Amino acid sequence: MFAFTSDRSVTDQVRAESVPLSEREQNAVQGLLAGTESAQQVTNRLSSAAADTVETIVRESFGSGMQWAFGLVALLALVGMLVTVTSIGGPASKLWRR
Repeated sequence: MFAFTSDRSVTDQVRAESVPLSEREQNAVQGLLAGTESAQQVTNRLSSAAADTVETIVRESFGSGMQWAFGLVALLALVGMLVTVTSIGGPASKLWRR
């Protein structure tokens, strides 16, 4: 979920900002925050302004992906809690009423 959301965000923002990156280069810049060599090579060939824009895009995309991932985890935790309360909490609570 994180990777899908982050990748989609990078693609959408690169198009919106009209940064000249191919699809392969867009995949490479995903590693910019991790310091990968391929991401560094892509940003080195760009102008300073374009490289700054790409770095901002990658940072925002990472944040977007993390928000979706944490939201999904919170939803799954809530569902798990509801299942526990309705399935286990009901019959198990009778044990305490002796």
